[in-house]
Amino acid sequence: MSQGALNNDKDYLGDGVYINHDNFHTILTTEDGMSVQNTIYLEPGMSKKIMGYEARMRDKYKKSVEPIDRSQENTEQACDTCGSTEHVFCEGEAPGA
Repeated sequence: MSQGALNNDKDYLGDGVYINHDNFHTILTTEDGMSVQNTIYLEPGMSKKIMGYEARMRDKYKKSVEPIDRSQENTEQACDTCGSTEHVFCEGEAPGA
């Protein structure tokens, strides 16, 4: 594959990885701050394959972790004396009273 003219659309993705294009390929490079260390030319359609892989991995590992069901937990504060959730302290029992 020959390298076409690069555009000025180069973006930093993180971890020393940059992305650019030459009007045909998506071009990934790894750089050390001084020079390009590696270059990968992705043909059209490869972005969809990468996104498909990411989606499959998200689905795979999302299913392997059971969500915590907190629907049965009582999160309301109740009165220590009568157990009512309408108020926290019975009349005259508020702290400092």
